[in-house]
Amino acid sequence: MSDNRLDLPSVNAPNFLQRVRETLQVYLGSQGDKLDRGLRLRDLTEAGIVDPNKTYMVGGAAGPGGRPRPPIAPGGVYPDLTPPPTPTGFEAFTSTVNIQVVVGPITYRAGHGHAKTIIYGAVYAGTGPEPTFSDAVVLTEFQGDVFAFPVDPATNYRLWAKWVTKDGVLSASPAGGTHGITAQAGLLDDQHIAFLTASKIRTGVISVGEHISSANYVAGTSGWRINGDGQAEFAGVVVRGEIYATSGEIGGLIIDTHEIRSTNYNAGTGVGFRLADDGTLNIPNGSVTAAKINVTSLSAVSATLGNVSTGSVRNGPFAGYGWPAAGAGPGFYLGPEGFLIGNFNDGKYVQISANGNIFMPGMRVEDGVLYFQQANAIDTNNIIIGAVTIGLSATGTDDASVFLTVPPGETWNILVVASFGQSNNATASVGGTPAEQCVRTSTVAVDGVVVDTLPLQVTTNALSPIFGVYYYFQQASDYKALTLTAGFHAINAHCDYDTYPLYDSPVSIIGFAFKR
Repeated sequence: MSDNRLDLPSVNAPNFLQRVRETLQVYLGSQGDKLDRGLRLRDLTEAGIVDPNKTYMVGGAAGPGGRPRPPIAPGGVYPDLTPPPTPTGFEAFTSTVNIQVVVGPITYRAGHGHAKTIIYGAVYAGTGPEPTFSDAVVLTEFQGDVFAFPVDPATNYRLWAKWVTKDGVLSASPAGGTHGITAQAGLLDDQHIAFLTASKIRTGVISVGEHISSANYVAGTSGWRINGDGQAEFAGVVVRGEIYATSGEIGGLIIDTHEIRSTNYNAGTGVGFRLADDGTLNIPNGSVTAAKINVTSLSAVSATLGNVSTGSVRNGPFAGYGWPAAGAGPGFYLGPEGFLIGNFNDGKYVQISANGNIFMPGMRVEDGVLYFQQANAIDTNNIIIGAVTIGLSATGTDDASVFLTVPPGETWNILVVASFGQSNNATASVGGTPAEQCVRTSTVAVDGVVVDTLPLQVTTNALSPIFGVYYYFQQASDYKALTLTAGFHAINAHCDYDTYPLYDSPVSIIGFAFKR
């Protein structure tokens, strides 16, 4: 039979000790109905139904409020008492009666993840000791990384922030520093606007059916409007970045999914043009006029070319900056490494390297010095006395100059070889410095007057496993023939950088003076 007793017998009951013994025996399962036996935590553990909390098993500290921790965590998950980190990205922006706070990004996983952010604050009148975190009280708490809450207008607050994990543990130290970050409620004056940057503007939401517009907006006439469904109307737009569109029409040009074409394009009648996404440009009966054309290969082209900017140009058996095999025939290669023509392996060649050195059979010009490698190359029958008057050279950083004096009554022909070497490296923009957008201008000047300017150079980028993306200028060379009359002259090679003055480039200049 079952034991329906729900309590121990009274101490005054007859046979008290015997009845207590019988009750305990039923609880221990040594007599009575087995369904009345007591259920222990050990029974549940050994049956695999629960997994006791490890803190409980070793007599861990009490939980929040001094209450004992439960022997079994809810859902069988142990609380993680690791504090979250101090909040990052903590900023505050104010209006007349609101403060908007921003934190994050929130990526930590301690305490089973992020639960909320608590904002603490103290009012500072502007005089006396500045408040510290011990003076602060809780102003608000929120989930996510952006939140706005009401405050008293024209009030100066000092703010701190802590993160709270899902297991209820606070950051050990608050964000905000010793005296908190300042948030002055009031009007958004010119001073605040001057320091409002794009990085401090967070996205908001315009629901479908809502809109934002200028005060003078009249559909199709004036002003602007942006609708919540993504439609917008402007009087005009200047875009200095990228535009993504699948279709549309701009100034008579039709944009489709796979092409851009003029409204009058007709391949059959030979009018208009079409530019497809496979790179095909079709101008049935038109022409192309451009200051520069960059292509990977040209065939069947007849053109009058002015300045040409290219990676490399080659002809004949040349595959790159290296001589073809003997017997492969002549040709040429012009690229950033230098100029090759003929064939070294056939004994007839000229090489001009990127650093200004010149090589050919029997002679070379290397580091500003002329060498003859063939016996009897020069004698008194094939050179005029005094024809080669002087050779000058100089090197420097971003600037190099040579100086010479032409005697009275004489005129000298000068061959100037200027080399503007590869610059130092600069990492991507930091603090608003546009290193990657910098342009290098390289010039040759005589007596302070620029006589030759190389095409403007833009930066080249590369990837470093340590520093990430970095930028630099590649080497460039210039050759200039000059005619100088009597007097003192200064010939200068110089580099300038338009937006990032911390670039440095090795510059060398060589001058060969000839007189007749």
